[in-house]
Amino acid sequence: AATEGTVEAGTTVVPEGDAGDPVYAVADGSFDIVVGGHLVRTVERGDGFGEIALLANVPRTATITARTAGSLLAIQREPFLVAVTGNAPTRARAASIATAHLDSGPVSGADERTS
Repeated sequence: AATEGTVEAGTTVVPEGDAGDPVYAVADGSFDIVVGGHLVRTVERGDGFGEIALLANVPRTATITARTAGSLLAIQREPFLVAVTGNAPTRARAASIATAHLDSGPVSGADERTS
C-alpha cells in the first residue's frame, strides 16, 4: 500500500547518500533530481524516484528537492520489490529504467545546484 504525503516547495525529500527506502511516485508538483550538485532532471506527476536504491540495495544516488509544493505516494521496500521483481518482464524494465537514470548526466545548460 502507498502512503500519501504533501511537501512544500524547497523541501528536501531525499538526501543523496541516505538509506534507500521508500520509493516515491509523484502525484502532484515538480521535484528536482540533483546528483553531485548538478541538476540531472525534473520529475512531475506520473514520474517516480528512489527506485535505484531499492533495486540495487545502495544508498540514495541523488538529492530530490521539491521545486513546487506537491504530493507524493511512498511505497515501502518490500511491497515495491515484490511487485517489481515478481514478474520477469517488469523486473527487466525496472532494471533498464534504473540503468538509464544512473547513466544520465547533468541537464544541458542547467545551473549548478548545491545542497
